[in-house]
Amino acid sequence: MKNTMLGIWIRAAVLLLAGVVGVRADVAALRAAAASQAGLAHHWTFEGDDPLADRVGGNDLEAVVIGRGYGASEVVFPSGADPSNRAMQAAFDPANRSHGASLITREAFDYHDRPFTIEALIRAEPNGSPQYWYALGQKSGARGYYAYLPEPGRGQTLAAFVGDSAEQELSTDFKAGAWYYYALTLNHGHAIGDAYIGEITAAPVLHRIAVNAGRQGSLPRGQPLAIGGLAEDGTLISVWCGAVDEVAIYDGQLSEDTIMAHFAALCAAPDGAPPAVTLETRVLAEPVQPAPPVATADFLRYVRAYADALIAHGRARLPDPQTPLFPITLDRATYALPAGKVGALITARVPQEFAQIANPHHDLNFYQVLYALTRFTGEPKYAQAADRALDYFLNHCQEPRYGFFCWGEHLGWDLRTGTMGGFPADNAANAAIHEFYRPWIYWDQSFTRAPEACLRYARAIWRHQMNHEGSLSFSRHAMIMKGDNPSRRGLEFPRHGGFYIATWAAAYAHTQDPEMLTAVEQLVSFYEARRHPVTGAIPHGSQDLELDRDGRADEIFYAPSPLSLAIDLHAAAEQMPPALGARMRALARSTDQAFLALPHDPGPDGPGFVVFTRPGEREPREFWLKQEDIDRGRPARRIPYTGGWQMGYIGQYPHSWLASGLIARYRQTQDEGYRRLILACADNYRQTAPAPGDDVTAGALGNTILLLNAAYEISGDEQYLARAEWFGRLAATQLWPDEHPLPLPSTRAPRTTYAASSRCDTVAMALLATWQLRTNPEARFDFIPTDR
Repeated sequence: MKNTMLGIWIRAAVLLLAGVVGVRADVAALRAAAASQAGLAHHWTFEGDDPLADRVGGNDLEAVVIGRGYGASEVVFPSGADPSNRAMQAAFDPANRSHGASLITREAFDYHDRPFTIEALIRAEPNGSPQYWYALGQKSGARGYYAYLPEPGRGQTLAAFVGDSAEQELSTDFKAGAWYYYALTLNHGHAIGDAYIGEITAAPVLHRIAVNAGRQGSLPRGQPLAIGGLAEDGTLISVWCGAVDEVAIYDGQLSEDTIMAHFAALCAAPDGAPPAVTLETRVLAEPVQPAPPVATADFLRYVRAYADALIAHGRARLPDPQTPLFPITLDRATYALPAGKVGALITARVPQEFAQIANPHHDLNFYQVLYALTRFTGEPKYAQAADRALDYFLNHCQEPRYGFFCWGEHLGWDLRTGTMGGFPADNAANAAIHEFYRPWIYWDQSFTRAPEACLRYARAIWRHQMNHEGSLSFSRHAMIMKGDNPSRRGLEFPRHGGFYIATWAAAYAHTQDPEMLTAVEQLVSFYEARRHPVTGAIPHGSQDLELDRDGRADEIFYAPSPLSLAIDLHAAAEQMPPALGARMRALARSTDQAFLALPHDPGPDGPGFVVFTRPGEREPREFWLKQEDIDRGRPARRIPYTGGWQMGYIGQYPHSWLASGLIARYRQTQDEGYRRLILACADNYRQTAPAPGDDVTAGALGNTILLLNAAYEISGDEQYLARAEWFGRLAATQLWPDEHPLPLPSTRAPRTTYAASSRCDTVAMALLATWQLRTNPEARFDFIPTDR
């Protein structure tokens, strides 16, 4: 398996635990009862010379280290519920469930299309840290099942998550150190059946938690199972603070009588007579994730308070409180620039120096919000604030040597010094980099406000971002403080090429500068030549070589990147001479064909959007950056499909990561292929919600809402708008959890800091767009999705 840690020390041990609650369990009787079931498909008992063996199905376990590991990175095998048998105990870091070691099946197994039952004995040793701890389970994106202990604050509770969005609270008085019998019956049709939990005692009580059978859901396809942790898409992502024993999987759903018999056998008295089991039933008739108590009409209030706070207080504690620029990071209570490290900046992969900058790329959707608020409320102050910020930035925030604007992925305008910033001062040569972060949608307005500065910037992109040493090439990174030539070669990402074409096309339209026309024509020619002769796919970069599982280096096709290029080609073609415009539209259409030919399946039971493959292929592929990572069994850097809710520079992205590109391209083309993908993905989000413990960024929630809004506008189906409202209420309660009007960057972020780098502007725009559709559809404002 790809994530095995070679050389992990696995040993048997007997741990004597003081104060263990409960009585001796007859594990041998449970084991015999399990073996008598015709449907027993897998059984891990942790006994014998090979405690990792599957005694029935042959799907043996292997030990896996996650993160830093912990101590000696041991998975140990102490005494189990019965002192005569052994259990497994994960190694966990007391401060972080994402560091430690646990077990995972060597091979995947697939129950996404048929019912089954999972049974186990579990014991928890929670340590009071603010973490979720997972006993066992598998998931892919939001689809999955697992047992877990929620974080402190909900009491000592054991819960289960099954399907896409159904959380079951199993026991509210779960005792540390006690052994429990646990069974979960799962059925593909609803993704859930019933859950059973019972403490092993002399007077056993088995709790049955019956779930509303009308709830829909889905299960993963072909994923390994983690024991003593949680596996997502074959990778261990969390460990358990305790022990697990006698894990069995049965084909089909065990009857309640059978489950009660297994529990009774386990709790047999010393004379061997099975005790009478008391069955207590609780029915979860209401949705487990009810819509938060926020009305859609309140969305305007949330967004307006956010805008009012930044306008009134966002600049008040800056060295120059008269600046019209908006800080992208602030203390939510004091409106001061943060004094210490900001965790949300790490999540967003930007330097800590971004804590004191303004950056129009990171506020792009906030400007849309401000202009829309003036439209909706009739109050000019919002549009005026956006105008003043843009006017000041364009006329004052340009680096002097080449003319690059101080914005984007690595640069900003330092609000303390009034100079270019956003990077470590002691590493400016390597860190002062010009790179687009989002498409700039205000070029016409910008050329009106600052024509000379904008033309100088467009020329800087052509002369100093592009590399003219030999054949045309470029990198998305222009190293503006390194040597005499900021341009680099070999990373000609199509997405960035589209941003440049849009810049030059606007410059040509406003100035008729022939150099700008040359720039557009040459980069269009470059991408025309880069297309694969069979698939039409444009590779990511001529020197962007990554490794497949066999260690073969090749160019990759990163599907969202040419999709973004097509959007800019189509829009810029209107500003070009007819012949060149026709070529640009043809290039965009060939890019559509390459994208739509991939086996995307973002629907409720599908694996997601294909994001990585080879230019000459259409099958999804995973890629690694280093041979060492392959040799050590580390997870792939490039995940072939979208899925889940987590956002990260390396790893898997949510399905909604593609929402902006799909929506924008469908609006341009009305292509049925894009319509089908938007609706399929929206159908997924009608059934899917973040799992307990997921740290979901503002941008991930915002783009999900925008996707559902688009599905509603395309189809007229009320269910999509209703689901957008549901996610809007979730966002309002999770990102605005207190009296402070600035939103949190993510659902589990500390409540101290606002950080626009997590796309807080996107979720505000999504709430406002949803409010408009539901309450004020005649006051049209065309919000432009920009997270592409």
